[in-house]
This record gives sequence, structure tokens and C-alpha cells, in this order.
Amino acid sequence: MHLPLLEDMLSTCMNLLQETAAAAFPMTDLLVTMCNHNHGEDCLQVISYLIQHLKSHAADLRVDD
Repeated sequence: MHLPLLEDMLSTCMNLLQETAAAAFPMTDLLVTMCNHNHGEDCLQVISYLIQHLKSHAADLRVDD
């Protein structure tokens, strides 16, 4: 069984979170699982993606104010 690319999984997680707040806890569990996969090899990529996503949304909020 082949897993989807990490970038694709992260993008899908963010899309689901934007669609419904009810997905927050399951997505959090999935993000932690992605961080722990392969003995934490992907953790830096997951954290970096989340930080970039948060920065872009923070910039969007400042522009809208």
C-alpha cells in the first residue's frame, strides 16, 4: 500500500479544517501521526507546512482589517 504524498495529505487536512470545525480533533490526531511516522522523519516538514499556513492566514487577516 502506498501512502499519498505528505504535501497532498497536509493540503487535504487544511482544506477539511477550513470546511468544518468538527474536523479539528481528528485532523490534530492525523497531524501528530504524520509527525511520528517513520520515527519522526516527516515532523519538520509537517511543522514547517503548518507554520507557513498560519503565516499566510495571519497576513490575510491583517489585510482584511
